[in-house]
Amino acid sequence: MYIFQYLPIYDIIIFVMREQYIEKQLRKNLIKSLVLPLLFFGVLIDALLILNLNEVSKPVKVDNVWDFFTENSNASLKNKYVKVTLNNLEYTGFDLTKSGKRIGSFYYMINNSNCILTLINTSSDKGSTHKTIPSKIKKYQLTGKILKSSSLNNELINNIAKQISWDSKNLKDNISEYVISEPDYKISKVYMLASFIVILLVITLIYIIYKIILLVNPHLLPGFKILNRYGSRDIHIRTANRELSNKVIERLDNAFITENYFIDLSTYKTIIIPLRDIDACKYQNRRKRKSTIKVRMSHGDTYKIYDRTYSDYKKLKNSLVLVSTNN
Repeated sequence: MYIFQYLPIYDIIIFVMREQYIEKQLRKNLIKSLVLPLLFFGVLIDALLILNLNEVSKPVKVDNVWDFFTENSNASLKNKYVKVTLNNLEYTGFDLTKSGKRIGSFYYMINNSNCILTLINTSSDKGSTHKTIPSKIKKYQLTGKILKSSSLNNELINNIAKQISWDSKNLKDNISEYVISEPDYKISKVYMLASFIVILLVITLIYIIYKIILLVNPHLLPGFKILNRYGSRDIHIRTANRELSNKVIERLDNAFITENYFIDLSTYKTIIIPLRDIDACKYQNRRKRKSTIKVRMSHGDTYKIYDRTYSDYKKLKNSLVLVSTNN
């Protein structure tokens, strides 16, 4: 029970804290890189919920449209998908057009003092005038979406009132502000959009899982894996961590030049390169304020260190001279 009094606990804690500097910094970077993917994942989930696939694929079967409109409040009617059979439809004389092509035609139904409008699909491949529109439809079954009309056209109301010999003001008070629209039931387009969202969700989820795996074990980053080409990866990591605590020669923002390593811990790229294994380095794109340093290794590998100034390049070159002199 007294074993711990013989161990240099303080020294061990300090050593572990120093030795984990690279991993801690990379974990911070990985956490930052997870923010946008997680937000994007949440947006995709919301988009999928807004599509409401269950309601689109299983529209409400309505036996009596008049009872349905009476029993449901306005709020519950909006954007509801229904499958309904309509009787005694009369053509209003008005069509819905888009880009010069007819999308559908407005029909109305009368029951006592109530009136409901419906938009029936009367589109044709050749455009707005190549399909005969019946003036009356005795029975019509459709699957559509109930939409709220922001403002019913006065000319449309006047035309209906004239056909049924009603006063326009009286009709306006009794006509439903909700329209049953057949063209707005676009199940194929909804499924295509949902499929696209699901694909994005899967890709984003895989990316998030990959980042979490790296968060748990940063040594799986490519920047660590390549160290095996220059000896034992674990020894290089321990040595680099140790040198970061007391042998930093130059600090270049989020990159370090130590006695034996160039260490870049930027958010998008992780590079740990033994200086003694660098054959040559070259500064590229000199016209820009921050450019790229191209490094050629003794094993033939080439690495690019991005967003570095010419001053950074000179410091790295000087460090290479020091290493070659010491060797």
